[in-house]
Amino acid sequence: MLGCMNQISQVTQVSPISHTSSITQPAPVDVHRPLQGRTRERASGHEAGSEKTPRLLTEVWRRGDGDHQVGLDVEGGVRLRVADDIAAALRLLDGRHTLEEVAALEAVDPVALRETVTSIPKHLWAADGDAAPAVRLIGAGHLGRTFAEQWTAARPTVPLVLIDPMPPPPGLYEQRYPSAAACLQAALAEGCVPDHGLDVSTRQHWWDAPGRPTITVIAQDAAECDRALTGSLVRDDQPHLLIRPLPTGAVVGPLVEPGTTSCLRCADLIRAGDAGWGSVLAQAVRRRVVPSHHHLAWAASVAVFHLGRWMDHGACALQGATWESTEISGEHVTRLWPHHPDCGCGGL
Repeated sequence: MLGCMNQISQVTQVSPISHTSSITQPAPVDVHRPLQGRTRERASGHEAGSEKTPRLLTEVWRRGDGDHQVGLDVEGGVRLRVADDIAAALRLLDGRHTLEEVAALEAVDPVALRETVTSIPKHLWAADGDAAPAVRLIGAGHLGRTFAEQWTAARPTVPLVLIDPMPPPPGLYEQRYPSAAACLQAALAEGCVPDHGLDVSTRQHWWDAPGRPTITVIAQDAAECDRALTGSLVRDDQPHLLIRPLPTGAVVGPLVEPGTTSCLRCADLIRAGDAGWGSVLAQAVRRRVVPSHHHLAWAASVAVFHLGRWMDHGACALQGATWESTEISGEHVTRLWPHHPDCGCGGL
């Protein structure tokens, strides 16, 4: 393990790590000398150093030699030779503060802090550091609740807007409110960790959400979602992720970015080769389905992981694809859904 850690690449004001190891060490990253070939992109620093609220994706660790380390993985971690106060300032870059605010809080030179920020490789920064993320969740039944509980545990500070005006499913909530969304909001508030800053609100209809969310998650207890909803999201240029229950499993995806990826209508057009699909779809939209507890947990965890990766890096494996798990297969199956030429969504 120690030999592997010696492979950590380095940035600004760093000399190569001297060590004795039988493992070949990759060339250290030096932002003053561009790397050649495929490593050039990784070597480039945080291009958006001027973003309003940059967010570092990993911890800043203290090393025994007086230096600091960003990240733990062998290939992606970097070693920093910076003062302790600069390292402390880096730890505050959580997407909620500007560089100037952090510099003032830690009483450090803002120029030195910005130079350090711009030297750290961009794969260690959130892709949208200048925009506060927010998630709109449509569905507060069994599937929506499981997703919301896992999502707020993983990202408690990301605002979550709940949309589900229907009465709660029988036996799902101890709380008694007219709508499932209100019940879920109360359940999340009761289960949250103090001081986590949980930000959960409700709205009567999905188009009534305040501002513009980063993404909409559709997790209703229906075998298929209403295509009028997904069509409106495409026309509104709103990214959305689908989580659908099956009688014997669950399907996660696709994550749709209008104009970039395929959409749900693309998938329907692909399935149109089956003459009976349209009739089945019309019935499935009205069919309430509750999968087993382990499939609910599986679907929610897959969605939380890939949604977090998409928000942090701008890409994930669910773009133009679905992950499906059923009792029949006993394992998850990945299906790719390319753009259909007869769909006007503009996906690639």
